[in-house]
Amino acid sequence: MDIKKIRRDFPALCKKWNGKYLSILITMHDLKPKPVIDAMNEYYTEYPVCGGRSIHKMAKKWMRKLRNQERNQ
Repeated sequence: MDIKKIRRDFPALCKKWNGKYLSILITMHDLKPKPVIDAMNEYYTEYPVCGGRSIHKMAKKWMRKLRNQERNQ
């Protein structure tokens, strides 16, 4: 297990609190990896819509992106 790589994937684990790193095992259920945080930020800044229920351009753009992601998995 590469602890340094895990810390890089979880930004909150890179910070020291009272001079110590957080325990990975204690905090994992509350943390999100960086790719998830990035995807959430992209969604809230670029596509703040209800994709499946709206018919405007932004919603359609979000649905296209979501379908492309599903195809690539």
